[in-house]
Amino acid sequence: MTNWKQDLNEFLREKEHQDPEAQTAIERYASAASRFYEARVNPAFEAFASELERHGRKVFFSPSGEVRENRVRSSMEVYFEGRLEFDYILRADISSSGIRLGKEIASIDEERIAFAAQKTGKWRHVESLYTVNGSVVATEDIIQDKISEVQIIREIIQDYKPHALSHPLRPKTSSEKLSDHDDISDDEWWDLVLDFDEDVQK
Repeated sequence: MTNWKQDLNEFLREKEHQDPEAQTAIERYASAASRFYEARVNPAFEAFASELERHGRKVFFSPSGEVRENRVRSSMEVYFEGRLEFDYILRADISSSGIRLGKEIASIDEERIAFAAQKTGKWRHVESLYTVNGSVVATEDIIQDKISEVQIIREIIQDYKPHALSHPLRPKTSSEKLSDHDDISDDEWWDLVLDFDEDVQK
């Protein structure tokens, strides 16, 4: 099936390339977006990833400052106890009218965590415009360097919080029940989670 969005974007990009003024604007915005990612976005991602790793997460970070097909994107995948916890992409789409900053978030459904015996894990994927302090980031905000690294980190944290797991997927109890059981069934794992919760409450 034809991807109509891709077809439309390719058509509009081709039209813009035929317009010298539009092409000049694209080059200006592309340069601004590239600087923004190198100076603000990528350092923010790196700082956030480093902090998560201090809390037992494994983070795969793919930075970018390079404009490809009028887009810049940086992404990270966060794993906890071998399971994908948070998949985050910050992308900048560039056109002759400006820079459109957006984000994509995917994570495992909390129901899969709450009911370990349930084998129908669901994934959630959300796309939206990128906001800072409740306001959509505008082209001039990027060009004039109005968005700080700390602001980006705070926004990532807010997006991350609903997806963070509250306990390891395979927690160790006081008796180290998992020491010799790397491969366990969902039912066995859920029993261990209950044991873990009881240990915490004692």
